[in-house]
Amino acid sequence: MRELLALAGGPAVDEYLLIAGGPCMGKVTGINAPVTKTTKGIIVLPLDHPLAASYQRDLNRELKIALKVCCQCQQCTDFCPRHLLGHPLEPHRVMRAVTYGLVDITLPQALLCSECGLCDLYACPFNLSPRQVNRKIKAELQQKGFRPGPWQATIPSLFREGRQVPTKSLINRLGLKEYYARPVTFREGNIRVNLVHLPLRQSAGVAPRPVVKVGDRVERGDLLARIENDTLGASLHASIKGTITALNPVIIIEGGGD
Repeated sequence: MRELLALAGGPAVDEYLLIAGGPCMGKVTGINAPVTKTTKGIIVLPLDHPLAASYQRDLNRELKIALKVCCQCQQCTDFCPRHLLGHPLEPHRVMRAVTYGLVDITLPQALLCSECGLCDLYACPFNLSPRQVNRKIKAELQQKGFRPGPWQATIPSLFREGRQVPTKSLINRLGLKEYYARPVTFREGNIRVNLVHLPLRQSAGVAPRPVVKVGDRVERGDLLARIENDTLGASLHASIKGTITALNPVIIIEGGGD
């Protein structure tokens, strides 16, 4: 990430937050994080930007605030894309169950959350974060090996078309209007890369097994690690030519020039 920032001209402020991905579904990352095959855009925001603040929420503080101010207005549910598609996901009910410590049958609904961010970045009038609550519930249920039964067939809501959020309205709400309107210039030409760190695990599923060893010479595109026995995952290939200098959990290639 540090090298990408340098190639783009560097950050305009000393203290900033890096978001890997889009402004709604991105993840906070750091300047030492590697670029992987799932890396998309990189957003650089000053720490005092409202969107940066949203990405640095504290879950325990959020729950305390929700207990005091959540009025069950249902706007998080009304705008939820999954709910509008007909899925049995009602974020306002999940918030109610969690903030009041209820053992509620609605909690497994969190597994249906795509973490799109519309609930906390756009819908909630009190700036609460049902998404973060859903994320925590999902992690705990998955850690305990919980597997829900088959979900019922879905029928899209009759209000789906009318409740879709216009892109420009979302940009304004996120405080990104000035960034959206700023002209973008692209630098032509090739970038020479002489060293790469390739994490074995870059996507869902199991990590592939290396098929190379330290000291091997590889060409760009060569197979480095393979998924075995039809398990879920993806094989890994060399992004540059060079020599393998490390293997697990990161394959390092030195040499390059391309």
